[in-house]
Amino acid sequence: MAAASSIARWLLDEASSGTAPTTCADDQGSNDLTIDYSSGDANWTSVAAGNGLDFTATTNTANTAIAELADISTNGDIGSKLDDVSEVSMIVRCDIDAAHNNGMRLIAIGTNSGNTDISLVLHASTPSLRVRWDQEAGGDDDEVSYLLAIPSGIVTVGVSIDTTETVGADRCKLYLDGVLQANQGGTITSGSTLGSINSTNRSFSLGNRPSLNRNIDGKIYYAELFNGVLTATQHSDAHTAIASDNDANWDAPSTTSVLTGTITAAVDEDDITTGGKTLIITLTGDTWKAAGTGPIGSTADTQALIDGFSAASSPTTGWNNEVRDKAATTEIVRTSSTVATWTVAAQAGYDITAQETITGTIPIAALTTGAGTIVSTPTFTIDPVSGFQTAWARNTNRLIGGF
Repeated sequence: MAAASSIARWLLDEASSGTAPTTCADDQGSNDLTIDYSSGDANWTSVAAGNGLDFTATTNTANTAIAELADISTNGDIGSKLDDVSEVSMIVRCDIDAAHNNGMRLIAIGTNSGNTDISLVLHASTPSLRVRWDQEAGGDDDEVSYLLAIPSGIVTVGVSIDTTETVGADRCKLYLDGVLQANQGGTITSGSTLGSINSTNRSFSLGNRPSLNRNIDGKIYYAELFNGVLTATQHSDAHTAIASDNDANWDAPSTTSVLTGTITAAVDEDDITTGGKTLIITLTGDTWKAAGTGPIGSTADTQALIDGFSAASSPTTGWNNEVRDKAATTEIVRTSSTVATWTVAAQAGYDITAQETITGTIPIAALTTGAGTIVSTPTFTIDPVSGFQTAWARNTNRLIGGF
């Protein structure tokens, strides 16, 4: 599961009334949407939390309003960033007045003929909110249903899709106002991807599908599209921010790993042969797995943490072979839910002739939420010492040990 990265965000703050603006700007990049008001079928509106676009036509009416980016292969970067992916998330803040059994599109990516690669669909019948996936060939095989009635009032709808998940129910999750909703039926095919999305006949749209005959009757105040999987916490945080300000500069909170400890100071190879240097790894935005068969999760999980610390170069007697690959999982201590400490054991075989730079990549296996791997900051270095210094230090240690 990869951490979510925002592709495009539409704050929909261009106006508070009327039909003057011609675009909905993507404040993240180049995916601006062109507005077709269709002779008054849409107009701008405003509530205390911010502005939005109001789609007013009766549902399931032909040639109605849409906010659209056509040809996402050539225009913007939605097509390229979602090309052949298995993980997608989206958020929309909306207020739905009515729906229709043919399925009204809150968000849709698909062809001009109407089929969708991915869409968030409203139904008048039960279940009322549905996620469709990879349907460019037609049919509703990959449709997952939620909610027993159309939500009332202004709500935040969030979706996370991850087709790599083993359990069918985990491949698609829908959140209403930050709360996970029960699956009412359907699943997404394991391992399926958006293999045809980066095509000139694909469009991204709000409030309708590209063929202009699946319009919503309601308002959209905010929409955002992600590559990767938003966690439950991120969906909750997004709702909290957007509910108070529809134009909030909300970002998926990042997960970080910061390295401190004595090994991050001035260290040379004799410090490694002697042992005892500490590496303290502090997380924000996630926590370490609780101890299982290993100090952090299973023994394999802890080993994966050690394996994530690698040197850019790999001499035969360098870090990768003599420290990383020989370290015992018992050298790791889960100091707290967010802090792990590695006390590096003595490795007599460590011998380098050039400085090594070590980078720590925290694996999903060691994390509780595990939205994605984390590259730690900063890196740290280990300096070589001269042959005379090394020999003297090692002989001194032997002499001292002999008394």
